[in-house]
Amino acid sequence: MIPISTVERETGLSKDTLRKWEERYGFPRPKRNLNGERHYVKDDLVRLTAIKRLLDSGMRPAQVVPLSPAEIDDLSAKRCISAVPGPQGEIANEVWTALKNYSHSSLKDVLSRSLLAHGLRHFVLDSLTE
Repeated sequence: MIPISTVERETGLSKDTLRKWEERYGFPRPKRNLNGERHYVKDDLVRLTAIKRLLDSGMRPAQVVPLSPAEIDDLSAKRCISAVPGPQGEIANEVWTALKNYSHSSLKDVLSRSLLAHGLRHFVLDSLTE
């Protein structure tokens, strides 16, 4: 069980936000310890981290928090690919395809080409942080 303070630190979502979402959207649904303190499971932490990424990309809580984990994954994948314009968007598509196909060699090839084409600084700051 993960205490609310750890969830707050790991996700960047405040305790007040977590409590409000629990009330408003029914998620997260923490367990309570003997003192009545909220504790979460690892799956909640993973889902909340994904939700936070979507919020950081400009989505609203009402659009994201009520979604199932599978819907959040699908939305995250679409946002990741569509958020990167031009050539970087093409690279993102290739990376996503390689990941979906579990193709280590394709992934390595795409990332190597991007590194060579754009240089280390751009590759790390722009390509890998999108």
